[in-house]
Amino acid sequence: MKSGQRAPGGAGGEGFGHERLVVYRRSLEFYERVAGMARPVSPQHVRLADQLLRAAASVTLNIAEGAGEFRRAEKARFYRIALRSAAECAAVLDLLRLHPRSFHPGPGGEEHDGAVAGRGVGE
Repeated sequence: MKSGQRAPGGAGGEGFGHERLVVYRRSLEFYERVAGMARPVSPQHVRLADQLLRAAASVTLNIAEGAGEFRRAEKARFYRIALRSAAECAAVLDLLRLHPRSFHPGPGGEEHDGAVAGRGVGE
């Protein structure tokens, strides 16, 4: 987390349950990274970049909603939606990589490493 951001669990260990989940914190990091990648995109790929941001936000939001749900079936439904949104992020990144001159993956030029496609998500 960057300086000025609230630590997971809030002050004194209070807060929402989702803030304690590693996958939730990873989804925030992924969103932050995606936001940085989406800014320099070329005009012809603005819609894809916007879709990437919305799908990345959906991952985080659905993890939080699922963590706050007590009914097992509903909890699983929110987590499935988050997983589908992560797969959508991976597909958008793949589409954007087809046009490398119009898309800048990140500060170091690194590409996505599959974390959104299931590897590293549940650590």
